[in-house]
Amino acid sequence: NAKSRKKSLSKKINSLVNIVRAAKAESNPTKQDKLYNKALKKLQKDIRRKMDGCLPNPDKKKDWIIDCCAQSRLDGIITIIRDRVIYLRDYVSEGGSTTGDAEQLLDQLKTLINGLPDSAFRNRAKSRKKGLTKKIDSIGSVVRVAKKTSNPTKQYKLYNKALDKLQKDIQRKADGCLPNPDGKKDWVIDCDAQHEMQTLINMINAVLTSLRDA
Repeated sequence: NAKSRKKSLSKKINSLVNIVRAAKAESNPTKQDKLYNKALKKLQKDIRRKMDGCLPNPDKKKDWIIDCCAQSRLDGIITIIRDRVIYLRDYVSEGGSTTGDAEQLLDQLKTLINGLPDSAFRNRAKSRKKGLTKKIDSIGSVVRVAKKTSNPTKQYKLYNKALDKLQKDIQRKADGCLPNPDGKKDWVIDCDAQHEMQTLINMINAVLTSLRDA
């Protein structure tokens, strides 16, 4: 029944949160890595597989949540959580500069886009690549200005600006195959390319959010 399912999923999510908290508090890199991997496994096994019948590559077991719109919405959130945990495991745990990570990830996104075949774009691939590259460079410029700003209020607004530009100028140009698309014509139309871009976009979003809220 619905009440029981909600209660059980809430417990599973709370368990996942506790593992992530333990990982963040863990000073041993090996143990920390194992905890983040455990969290990723539980997210997939205990949460996503309970609501994936309408999604690509379902596990074919009976879903707890059967409404396809709800599955799509929740999968978008699950993807963001997954990418956030991967970011914590692969970037923060290495002790690098968070701002540097943001710029590095933006460079990776540019490399990904410029390496896509022309067929991945709706039309005018060369122009689309150039346009997206300029937009990513603009986000990088905002991040660098925010980094140098000593005024907390201005810095907060600048990181919000970078997050807004990431959403409006990049993600919305390649979201037709993703949950909750904006309904406008995409620049990037290949679904595999969109999912690759979204993984990096989610990680950049996580970094910029951490910088803003620090």
